[in-house]
Amino acid sequence: MRCLKLLSFSIAIMLTGCINLSQPKIEYIKITPQKAEAMMTDEVIILDVRRQDEFDDGHIKNAILLPEYEVREKIESIAIDKNQTILVYCGEGMRSENISKDLIKMGYTRVFDFGGIVNWTGEIVWDITDEIYYNYFGGELPPSLISPINYNVSKKINSQIPEFNFYINGNDIRDYYLQHDMNRYYLSYSNTVIESIIIKDNNNVIIQEISGLETATPACEENQYGFSFDDWNFDGFFDISLWKFQGGSMHNNPTYYWLWDNSLGKYIENKELEERSDWCSLSTDEELQQVVGYTSAGAFGNVHCFYEYSNGRFILVKSIEEIFEQSYDDKDKYTSHTIIEELIDGDMKITNK
Repeated sequence: MRCLKLLSFSIAIMLTGCINLSQPKIEYIKITPQKAEAMMTDEVIILDVRRQDEFDDGHIKNAILLPEYEVREKIESIAIDKNQTILVYCGEGMRSENISKDLIKMGYTRVFDFGGIVNWTGEIVWDITDEIYYNYFGGELPPSLISPINYNVSKKINSQIPEFNFYINGNDIRDYYLQHDMNRYYLSYSNTVIESIIIKDNNNVIIQEISGLETATPACEENQYGFSFDDWNFDGFFDISLWKFQGGSMHNNPTYYWLWDNSLGKYIENKELEERSDWCSLSTDEELQQVVGYTSAGAFGNVHCFYEYSNGRFILVKSIEEIFEQSYDDKDKYTSHTIIEELIDGDMKITNK
C-alpha cells in the first residue's frame, strides 16, 4: 500500500511538471510598415484582409487576398505551417488587428500586424492594368526610399530571339507611377528625367546601353514619358521608342526612336523618325505596312502623311490634307475640302482636290 502511495505521489509530481512546461502564451505584435517591408521575403506570407474591390484598387506586391470574413475558413490552405511568418494588413488598421489576434488564437506563432495600407510608402500594384504606384496616398517618401528609377520591361523582340530585359534608368525620384498598355509603357514622374536604357539578356549580360538622352524640360514640375515597342520598319522585329509628354496634345518633344538591326545585334538610333516626330504624331499601320504621321491645325484642318520604309529610308508615298473653312455669313458653319497627293513615278502629284 505504501508503495502505491509513493507511486501516486511521483505521478502527481510528474504531471505538475508537465503543466509547468507548457508552451508560453503568444502575444499580439504590432509593427511599423517599414519594419514589415524589411521582413518581406519569398518565405513570408503577406496577408491582405480587405475586400476584393479594395484589393483591385491597389495592393502591396506579392500580397495574398483573404478577406476578413474568409480568414478563419481558408487560412490553413494558405499557411499550412503554423510557425510560418505572416504579415497582416488592411485598409486603416482595424481589421488587421482583429484578424491577427484571431490567427494567434488559432495557433499561429509568428503573426505581425502592420496596420493599414494608408500608411504604406512602398510599392503598390494594380493587377488589372499592371500599374505600379509609389507614394500614391500622398505626402513625401522618406529619404531612405528616394531612389533612382530602375524600371524593368521584359520583351521578346522576335520569336527567334530570346527575351530581352529593358532597364529604364533616371535620377532620384520622390513619387511616380507606371502603367502598361499593350506594347506601350507610360511613365509619369515628378522632378526627374530618364537618363539611360540598358538592355540585357536573361543571363544578365548587357547587350547594349543607350545613354546621353536629353529628356529634361526646364521649369517643368511633372514629367511624363512613354516607352513603346513597335515595328517601325516592318521587318518582323520590335523596335523601341521613348517620348516625352509636353502637356496638352503635344507629346513628341523630345522623342527617340531606335530600330533593331539584326545583322549588328543591337538598336540603332533613327534620326529620320525623330525629325518627323518634331512636327507630328507618328504611329504604325500594320495593314498598310506604313508609318502614319498626323498633325492637327485645330479648327482649320489636319494632315495625314504616309511613309513606306525602303532601302533604309522612310519615303513619303501619300499625304491627305483636310482644310476647314469658316463661313463669312455664319461663323458656326464650316465647309471642308480634301487635297490628296501621291507618289507617282518618283514625284508627289495631286490626285484629288
